[in-house]
Amino acid sequence: MATKSGKVNRLATITGNMEAREAADMAEDRRGLLTDREREILLNDGKDVTDKYYGVVVSRVRKKIELVGDDLEALEQHETLADELREEVCDDGK
Repeated sequence: MATKSGKVNRLATITGNMEAREAADMAEDRRGLLTDREREILLNDGKDVTDKYYGVVVSRVRKKIELVGDDLEALEQHETLADELREEVCDDGK
């Protein structure tokens, strides 16, 4: 980054590079639709949480599914992304 005098601010450049690397690392660690805890609760049928909290988790996941449906419209604008999503979540790709 250049200062008003035109000199490069070395610290800002180093910091920017670190932030870019951290962002790339975070992108690879992203989760899918569910958090780890939501997945755990659903896989064990909510046996380790109250019925009320299980219902909260189910409602939250239903809302996420609805949002994925909204995202599908955007994915359809790309040549292959909507099909890739369908192949991943549907047995027959439809």
